[in-house]
Amino acid sequence: MSANDSSRDDGDDRGLQERRISRHSQQPLVSEHRVRLTGTPIILRGSHGPTLLKVHGALMLLAWMLTGSVGTFMASFYKNDWTSRTLCGQKVWFQVHRGLMVLTVALTVVGFGLPFVYRRGWSMRAGVHPVLGCCVLALSLLQPITACARPAPDSPRRSVFTWLHWGVGSLTEGVAVAAMFLGVGQSSLPLPSSLATHILIGYVSWMMAFRLLLLIHKHFYMTKFRADDQRTLLSDQSDDSIKSSWFRFLVLSTLVLGNLGLLSALLSCVCQL
Repeated sequence: MSANDSSRDDGDDRGLQERRISRHSQQPLVSEHRVRLTGTPIILRGSHGPTLLKVHGALMLLAWMLTGSVGTFMASFYKNDWTSRTLCGQKVWFQVHRGLMVLTVALTVVGFGLPFVYRRGWSMRAGVHPVLGCCVLALSLLQPITACARPAPDSPRRSVFTWLHWGVGSLTEGVAVAAMFLGVGQSSLPLPSSLATHILIGYVSWMMAFRLLLLIHKHFYMTKFRADDQRTLLSDQSDDSIKSSWFRFLVLSTLVLGNLGLLSALLSCVCQL
């Protein structure tokens, strides 16, 4: 075979590959409506991200970067705050925690179904992301079911429920964070991967920093309270308690505002697709 024949065969192979129908490696720009290619030229508007998948991403980010994270944060660190106040007959922290987690489950259920509507089934090319999504949904539904069956406060099984509820909640939040990291790299929702990943890293670092801050505060406050209990007046302890309550309220407010800022940065990336 001559060199000309060999180059001709290589050219034919490349031509066949170019004409072969295959999937895009990245989501192409898609027009908002059907267009006749042979018609009059018009200015088109389009998006790299399908609307259903953008709504899916927005709902999941809202659920696990704001409502879910703040709800679990309240349950972890604010059970002893606002003890003299109630909300609809229950403690303030419990009502806020329950309301935020119910909203988180609702957002997760709605967001979970949208990719299946768009794909009309399971996507084999989405990797581990949909598997983690199924785990998040199952664990999210398990939490309110077990909460409805929680034992009475004086029950010997109450401690078992408390640890189980905390463990499943922590696992759910961890899996949701992993799903978000994998979700920003999906080809069907082409976020600027470097920016989105850095925002998520900032979110995880932000949450860990505030959890560490309140753990340190709790340790030093309880140590000081035990020492002062033996040598100071109750009025001084009350002043310390008020200062601690205001500090914790400031921490919670800062956490919520920071989460909102990070969430808004990611949502703006989704909207610009």
